Amino acid sequence: MLTHEERLAALEQTMLPRIEFINAMNKFTLQQAQDASNVSHELTMLLGIASSQNQDIREVKNSLRAIDTRLGSFDVRFDSLETKLNEHATLLTQILARLPEKP
Repeated sequence: MLTHEERLAALEQTMLPRIEFINAMNKFTLQQAQDASNVSHELTMLLGIASSQNQDIREVKNSLRAIDTRLGSFDVRFDSLETKLNEHATLLTQILARLPEKP
C-alpha cells in the first residue's frame, strides 16, 4: 500500500499535464481575445476610412456636376460666338466683293 506522500506525489504527477493543458488553453483563449480585439479595432478604422472616402466621392461627384454645368454654358457661348464670327466673315466677304480691285 502506498503511503500518503507517495499517493500525493502520484496525484501531482497525474495532475501536472492537466494543469499545463489548462494553462495552455487559457493562454490560447487570451490570445484569441486579443486577436478579436485587434480585428475589431482594424474594422472600426476601415469603416471610418470607407465612410470618409464615401464623403469625398460625393464631393467629387458634386464638383463634376458643377463643372459639367459650366462646360454646358461654355458650349452655348462658343456656339453664339461661332455664329457671330460666321456672320462677320460673310459680311467681310460681301464688303470685299464690292471694293474695286487694285490696278
